[in-house]
Amino acid sequence: MSRGNDIEYKCVAVLGKRIIEGKISEEYASRIKRLEEHLQVLNPDLVIFSGGKNGDNAHSEAEAGYRHFTLLNPGFPAEKVYCEEESKNSKENFKNILSYLSNLPAVRKGNFGLENIELDVVSQDYHIRRIKKVEKFFPKVSLLNPLKRKKLRYRFLEVPCPYIDSKNETEKWQAGLYFEFDDMTLTEVNLEGIMQEKESRLKGAVIKNLEGNL
Repeated sequence: MSRGNDIEYKCVAVLGKRIIEGKISEEYASRIKRLEEHLQVLNPDLVIFSGGKNGDNAHSEAEAGYRHFTLLNPGFPAEKVYCEEESKNSKENFKNILSYLSNLPAVRKGNFGLENIELDVVSQDYHIRRIKKVEKFFPKVSLLNPLKRKKLRYRFLEVPCPYIDSKNETEKWQAGLYFEFDDMTLTEVNLEGIMQEKESRLKGAVIKNLEGNL
């Protein structure tokens, strides 16, 4: 089922958002709505909802997202949906999505490789900007590294934060916090990268010392 440009399989992944008292947030709902709006154009072979359980909620982020999606698009084939329910953060989202795609029957049989898969990632605009900034300024700790190593082609489908233009002052304040936290997150990522590099150098020095004493 060739799509041209060596694309043999198309996947859309909706990154989950924390469930509060069993309900999805307006932000998470906007991601799912964006998927529904672009479904016909994207024409995916597979839709992945990614996100594990949090708190005392009965359902995972993935399952709650899928349930909401079925309300918008009840006719979408269930066999074309996968709920990834183990992820606790964005890093695990990408890792577990890649793991699932790597184990597709067609990939395992050698019908096509990960480089022939196109992945569209749906998330909020501020979240995607953060991912791109880390990729640009701190590439060693980029969430996209596993995808790039496997040569999997990916794109982003950005969704505006629903609170940024809200008439509710509390919601607008909340939206402002998201963008302020972006800079804090980048600082944290930078520190993580520095610590990983120092740890790697220390391990190298220890190994070299051990080898010298053998």
